[in-house]
Amino acid sequence: MESDSDEELSVPTEPEQTEDERRQLRHQYMVIQDELKARQHDLINPESEELTDKLKECNSLFQRVKLTREATKDSQALLTIAQLGRQKAQALQTDINTFNALEFSERLVNYISFGRIPATSTDNNARIPRISWEKFGEAVQPFFSRTPPLRCMLGTFERGPPERRVSNRNTDKGDRDAITDRTVPKQLKSVDEEEQREQTTEEVERIHRLLMNYWRNNKKKPVDYFEFVLNPGSYGHTIENMFHVAFLVRDNLAKILLDEYKLPVIEPVEKHAGDAPTESLQRHQCIVSITNSEFEELVRTFQVKTAAIKPVELKKGKIPSASGDSGPSQMNGFDAHPGPQSKKAKK
Repeated sequence: MESDSDEELSVPTEPEQTEDERRQLRHQYMVIQDELKARQHDLINPESEELTDKLKECNSLFQRVKLTREATKDSQALLTIAQLGRQKAQALQTDINTFNALEFSERLVNYISFGRIPATSTDNNARIPRISWEKFGEAVQPFFSRTPPLRCMLGTFERGPPERRVSNRNTDKGDRDAITDRTVPKQLKSVDEEEQREQTTEEVERIHRLLMNYWRNNKKKPVDYFEFVLNPGSYGHTIENMFHVAFLVRDNLAKILLDEYKLPVIEPVEKHAGDAPTESLQRHQCIVSITNSEFEELVRTFQVKTAAIKPVELKKGKIPSASGDSGPSQMNGFDAHPGPQSKKAKK
């Protein structure tokens, strides 16, 4: 059994070709390729059989092809022969579907004259009766699509003069006033923007003074950020404090750092003569987000009993920020939202 399987799996190997034989074979293919390109017009002649001879010559050479390089040359030659064969087939003319205009006109004259003028007649002055042309038109009418003309079923009608509309000035004025009343939108009452901006500036300055006092009382050491902004009795006021502290950081009045426990701390920035301007300082942006549950956990963790920043009552409205029961607000690039709250600060 083993000997039989070995015999079945054994593949007979062709004797190897020498390099000279392969070179000669490639040269013959190149000669055929050059002849196909040089004599293209003669080869596509329908009466010529030279293209068939070139195909037979390629078939005989292919019997000696053993390796891929020579097989590639054979494929190139075969592709060129196929392209020329297609051109030769297109140039071949058959008389099966040839249209002869003269023969068609003779048959047409014989048809519409009801055989009175034979197709072989040489009388060029023979006249075709009018009725024949009408019959011919009816016969060919189904083959032409025409747009039907516009015809009035009952004729035209006379249109009287247009009715003049008498305008009433009082009525027109009343209509315009009614339209104006409907289109004018309702004027929403809101706090003056300039007053809001002034109130925000006053609150930021107040928080800056508080930060300076806490910093001095802490022997000029950084103050814990959460202990400074947290108000244990109001989640909304805590968000407002974070909002205003962000303005201090933006204006380079304070900076936020991380202590050795990776907790945020804040301290005021002392300005001295010769310091670089605020615009030239390198800034890093961070986002502080806090939810209501996180706020309660921070109050318990840091054991905050009283607020470092006491809320103040303003003369009109509130400072434009987020509170516990208000919608989202935005000012100067710092975002505040009642859900998770996010503040953007730069240090």
